[in-house]
Amino acid sequence: MDQFEDELCHIIDGRKIGIGKDCDDWFRRTLKEVDPEIETVNVETIFDDIRRIKDETEIDKLRKLGKFTDDAVMYVVRHMREGMTMFECERMIIDYGLTHGIQDLSFAPTCGFKTRNTKNAENIEPFEPERKLVPGTMVAFDIGYMDQGYCSDWGRTVYYGKAPEFVRKGYGVLHAAQCHMLSQIKPGVTRFGDLYDLICDKAEELGYYDYLRFRRDEPGGNGHHIGSEVHEVPFLIPGTGLVLQPGMVFCSEPKMFFPNEGYMRVEDMILITENGAEFLTNFPRDLFEI
Repeated sequence: MDQFEDELCHIIDGRKIGIGKDCDDWFRRTLKEVDPEIETVNVETIFDDIRRIKDETEIDKLRKLGKFTDDAVMYVVRHMREGMTMFECERMIIDYGLTHGIQDLSFAPTCGFKTRNTKNAENIEPFEPERKLVPGTMVAFDIGYMDQGYCSDWGRTVYYGKAPEFVRKGYGVLHAAQCHMLSQIKPGVTRFGDLYDLICDKAEELGYYDYLRFRRDEPGGNGHHIGSEVHEVPFLIPGTGLVLQPGMVFCSEPKMFFPNEGYMRVEDMILITENGAEFLTNFPRDLFEI
């Protein structure tokens, strides 16, 4: 890297250079070494509008990544065993991707173990990598792979053993809220910032609103666009006025927390179509107890 400016000298043409926010101070210093007269311009958001709408090739890559992530976690769920650690579970996610030709991870995977009626389950965080899988453990997956320049982002929860009825029902409510939200999307009409209200409405109707991780009166978000970066803008935050258009792909990730029981999440990649929306992730919604 100490010779980076020497290589840039051969390709830099012009005195005004656009840079993003990552390593921006370092890039400014390096470019000044190439030519002290170079002016740097912040272009972090210059491609946002272009990246927001995916073409058919991009959608195909994201669809395949969604399917791959579904399959990877199904493999892990089938091979989980009592006594394994959270770290070992996360290692299995990584190894599955590498042995099946995936280039990288979108982010470090989480297989969050929370065991009921333990100190571990009093709060959502922290997770404990050395915690062992025992009956009564809720496992919240947050997984993403990267391949051919595109990312997946996926979430589900499974319960090791027999879950309390109100917890098992809560997981069904979380999926029902997610599916209700998708069913109400009208391209060209629905605003991105309205989506979480639809999730809250269904959770409230089914009696589980108070367990939602983010409620209407609390700060926080419920998702983001996705593509060549795992977190593309805008984020799914109440009040975001962007109108959903065909070709957009975003992640919706509602979550619930049951004190002293565990933490659950559902995250899907969703494609806006000409007539509505469809899930690009289709892990079985009725699979909870294992």
